[in-house]
Amino acid sequence: MKLSDFLGNNLIKERILKTVKDDRATHAYLFTGAFGAGKFTLCGIFAKALNCASPKNGEPCGVCHSCVLFEAGNHPDVFYAAPAKDRKTIGVSDIREQVAARIEEKPFNHRYKIFIIRNSDTMTLGAQNALLKMLEEPAEYAVFLLTAENPRKLLQTVLSRVISMPLMPLSAEVMKKYLKDAGLSSIETKNALFAGTIGKALALCGDTEFSDMREFCENLVKSGGITAAEGFSLAKRAEEFKTRANEMLDVLYILYARDIRDAVSRNVPVPLLVEKAQSVQKAQILLSQNANFAMVWDNLLITLIR
Repeated sequence: MKLSDFLGNNLIKERILKTVKDDRATHAYLFTGAFGAGKFTLCGIFAKALNCASPKNGEPCGVCHSCVLFEAGNHPDVFYAAPAKDRKTIGVSDIREQVAARIEEKPFNHRYKIFIIRNSDTMTLGAQNALLKMLEEPAEYAVFLLTAENPRKLLQTVLSRVISMPLMPLSAEVMKKYLKDAGLSSIETKNALFAGTIGKALALCGDTEFSDMREFCENLVKSGGITAAEGFSLAKRAEEFKTRANEMLDVLYILYARDIRDAVSRNVPVPLLVEKAQSVQKAQILLSQNANFAMVWDNLLITLIR
């Protein structure tokens, strides 16, 4: 895959192309974005281009010895750090054994020795400190490519030593075209338009629970001035989606943002819609701080059904 095949995020792609063309890679980059945004894919393209013998305008040629080795998955100067088996976090021993133990030796036969750390936000505090030592005094030939869904879990000292590469969600129009070109029907893609990323979109296409949740959110956004009994019924229904509360709030926010755009385009006042959207954002923050779902939802519902 080449950068030209990667949908969206043109600014990030341009930065990668310029880095390769200018032959001025820095020591560490952090690719951030939601699940399915393509963070790991971009890391792979970047790594391949950095060690490519004959890059073309910043793109990997795909045919040199280095590119062939990378595509085969056995490049001697590209390494991946991952959690030990049966663990979800990257521990200090993982960083020491998979990175520190290998960084002292110079590249086998290429410009850079590249270390790709996927889901770096799952690193323990010890692992981050072990990585920090290498970021503070990096070998001149070492390049670290990190991915993270939640960079706030990383130490500020780590963040200060990496180049931030934030991937933005794709527009609904881009998503719709991609999924249509992939042969999916309009019914199958209805969920996907709420995803923002190709990876998540494909996962949601056959997700019937998400379909039910989406319809519930759409009906909630349309509601207003309902009775207390109807409000109680909505609160009970929301309990069905408790395990996917973050996704439910994401859908609600997207729906309100859509209505705000539509209202502004028609010169219709939007104070109440903005208040509702802000209430959804506050609920998202509270849940991220482990607040009680029922309490957060009940308070949110008071605003949304007005």
